[in-house]
Amino acid sequence: MINQVTLIGNLGDDAELRTTQSGTPYTYARIATNENYKDGQGNWQTSTEWHSIKVWGNSSNRAAQVMTKGKRVYIQGQLKSHTNQEGKRFWEVRVDVWRVLDKEEKLLPAEPESPWQPSHNPSPFGEGFTRR
Repeated sequence: MINQVTLIGNLGDDAELRTTQSGTPYTYARIATNENYKDGQGNWQTSTEWHSIKVWGNSSNRAAQVMTKGKRVYIQGQLKSHTNQEGKRFWEVRVDVWRVLDKEEKLLPAEPESPWQPSHNPSPFGEGFTRR
């Protein structure tokens, strides 16, 4: 039997680092996935599905730091169901592998311009050499 879920979607809010009653840390987040389809009249529609995920183990702290609202993420895990105290059943994905797909934006200090500028364009083959 196989229980595997793969999701690519956007985080609906910042991920939260939480702790179970026994003291085990995990990260909780909600992810939106979209499906585009044509309705009966031929108009394009978008259907959004929300997924609850939990990241356990060593990577839960890192997940809580980098999973922020709006970022696109890749999630692979197992679908788990639970029943709460009121008897309502709900599902979540227990994450095995996750990645933030958005590129990190790094602000680097501006480099000072070099006062030296070459007086000619050197050959890519070295000085004094030409391509034959």
